[in-house]
Amino acid sequence: MAASRSVQVVVTAGPRETQKALLGLRAALAAAASGLVTDVFLTLEATDWACRDRPIEGAAPIHDALDQLQSLGAAVTVCSACAIDRCGEAEAEGAVAVATRTGIELVGLTTLMAKLAAGVPTITF
Repeated sequence: MAASRSVQVVVTAGPRETQKALLGLRAALAAAASGLVTDVFLTLEATDWACRDRPIEGAAPIHDALDQLQSLGAAVTVCSACAIDRCGEAEAEGAVAVATRTGIELVGLTTLMAKLAAGVPTITF
């Protein structure tokens, strides 16, 4: 993956900052529609957008944008540590299952940092 043809969009804005989150996702949509290899990384409060079956008022435009990104081939990932905290569901014997929306992959910060080290331009919203 050539860094000049790739972009990474980090979204930290959650339900209290829906417009900021939507701006980040729209920037990612513009990149993907332009033919750039586009990765979206959801972290901090933006992890809420990745949780499956969690009703969030006003989330429809966010979920629509995430679906559009995936249909354009963009990778949508979520910080695994954040997802455990925000999307985790307690199971037997202290185990935690993480329930995310379809197609959203759990990754660690090492994935984000490896792309940065490879020279992939990154913008945060």
